[in-house]
Amino acid sequence: MQQRKGANDAATPTPTCPTWCTAAHPRPDYVTHVALVDELSLDDGRTLVEVELSQHCQPGHDGPAVVRVLRHDGDDTTVIDLAPDVAATLGRLVASAATAGPGHVFGLALTTAAGALLTGGAA
Repeated sequence: MQQRKGANDAATPTPTCPTWCTAAHPRPDYVTHVALVDELSLDDGRTLVEVELSQHCQPGHDGPAVVRVLRHDGDDTTVIDLAPDVAATLGRLVASAATAGPGHVFGLALTTAAGALLTGGAA
């Protein structure tokens, strides 16, 4: 028996990206929106810390948009997700405590990322 197309056919969902998302989404039903805000590298070029915006979405549930901090140490990576208001506060504290250098840059990256999520703008 031939099945005809009709109202029971599920349409392929298309992700609606936030303005800040720069990721390609090969699978539109389970999506992680991502945008790199800044990365801190060592003198030899290895990335030590990345600050990015991230939001995981799946059918029926959109997770919260967070500021994601990834710390790389050799083959190990530690991931910390921060609510935007927490990232903004931490960023201000770190940037004011370290008035120059990598700590200051990290603090500014956190406040930039948090600001993008709190205002709905691009990072």
